[in-house]
Amino acid sequence: MMLRGQSFFNVPSADSTGNAERKTSNAERRTLSGYPKKEACLAPTSRRILLIGNFIPQRQHSMLQFEDSLTSGLQARGVAVRCLRPSPFFSRLWNRNRLIWKWLAYLDKFILFPIRLALRRRRVPSEIIHICDHSNAIYLHFLPRHRCLVTCHDLLAIRSARGEFGVHLTAWTGRVLQQWVLSGLRRTSMLVCDSQATRSDLLRIIGPSPPSRIINMCVADIYFSASHRRNAERQTPNAERQTSFLLHVGGTQWYKNRPTARQIYCRLRQRMGNAAPGLLIIGEADNTPPQLGEQLLSDLPVAELAEYYRRADLLLFPSYAEGFGLPIIEAQASGCLVVTTGQPPMNEIGGEGAFYVADPENVEGFVEAVQQVLTLDPTEARRRQNLGYQNAERFRTDAMVAGYLEIYQEMSDH
Repeated sequence: MMLRGQSFFNVPSADSTGNAERKTSNAERRTLSGYPKKEACLAPTSRRILLIGNFIPQRQHSMLQFEDSLTSGLQARGVAVRCLRPSPFFSRLWNRNRLIWKWLAYLDKFILFPIRLALRRRRVPSEIIHICDHSNAIYLHFLPRHRCLVTCHDLLAIRSARGEFGVHLTAWTGRVLQQWVLSGLRRTSMLVCDSQATRSDLLRIIGPSPPSRIINMCVADIYFSASHRRNAERQTPNAERQTSFLLHVGGTQWYKNRPTARQIYCRLRQRMGNAAPGLLIIGEADNTPPQLGEQLLSDLPVAELAEYYRRADLLLFPSYAEGFGLPIIEAQASGCLVVTTGQPPMNEIGGEGAFYVADPENVEGFVEAVQQVLTLDPTEARRRQNLGYQNAERFRTDAMVAGYLEIYQEMSDH
């Protein structure tokens, strides 16, 4: 079931609130990161920066948001920056079968784009190249090691290929691909991780060389907007409770643990009956029929997603693993309380404002935590909400851009 826009939870769409959609254009997306397109600042580095972005048809929205925030932030500071990404060619020829389309997309990403990248490197040899997603570290096999930087958002696919997760097995083709990615990561001159948890995985698997640092991923400024800071008073039962809902944000990847989120909600309805809130899942559609009280929405503009965060009772986020856990900070910045897994990096990112359950498969534990949040008195709810606000402030765009500028300067000096 794939829906978009107005839902039975009665949250207005982005168009009705007057907000721009992230999907429409790069210029519009830049306004979401908090940087005017034409703001002028002195450049802290004289070298040009080439950002290698993701393949847009794969719809990895968090990666596209990261690339956009970094691009607009650098431009606002007067840095000469350009984002280059694979373009669809073979993948446009056939899209009726997902498996065939996937292999055609590989041709676009791993055959055509490296040729284009190598030609540009010849024309502009002095650029600092920043690969914005570690899964594209394969391109380092086609580039010189000097002045190349990779942002490593997680090592979940590599760890799965190594057999570290019993709940998920990687096919042999995936193991070959991840070995290729891993060898590419070893070729770069600098690695940046989103979280301490990811850096710990990196040091364990790759070792201390190449050097690595932590720069937290940022949250789009629209989530911090005053218009999305809600009153901390909990909704009362009866009429208002009929339109209240729990929110689960995430794709169909195994580590997002969507099936358990559904089990938690099913058990909650068994306990609360008609007084239970609804469940709104925002992410890629799947083949599971929706249960009573559940709805799934896909491809939402960022302004509409922020509105759902603002109005939800809580974010239910029982992930097995994450590289960062962006929805946790999006929720806290929007005034939404969070119930998530009490393991790194979720508890590293969520801080004191979130509610934690140690085991991501502990359905009863999550149900208890959800009921605890739903029955908080207004004073305690406001206190936890303020803790979430304070925690989210660590992940402003300014801080992330400043961290990367420092690294670019160091690479430029060598």
